[in-house]
Amino acid sequence: MQFTIPERYALLDLFPQQSNIVILKLLRDFRHEVELSEMEVLEASVQAVGNSVRWDPVAVQRDDMIKDIPLSDAVTTIFHEILKDLNERKQLRWQHVSLYEKIVEGRTNAEPSTD
Repeated sequence: MQFTIPERYALLDLFPQQSNIVILKLLRDFRHEVELSEMEVLEASVQAVGNSVRWDPVAVQRDDMIKDIPLSDAVTTIFHEILKDLNERKQLRWQHVSLYEKIVEGRTNAEPSTD
């Protein structure tokens, strides 16, 4: 599945801080795929500003900045459940909308997040 840099940061935000060993091991490997490379940080001008992260909004939408990350059925199920739970509790944030559309609704042409 293809993810923009903002979507990848939103995914990292969704990683559970606590879980069972099976889920944590699955997510450990997936986390390495989601995290940005040094080149991506430089190319997209990613900067930590206070408690938030900012980037060049034009650069993060370039085709070479969109990463195809394989999602196993198990990882898809984990994030599907996390996003559905946030939605049901009315705790989804704007940066999660395109992830919700891709993972929960199964839309492959979901609009990338610009935040």
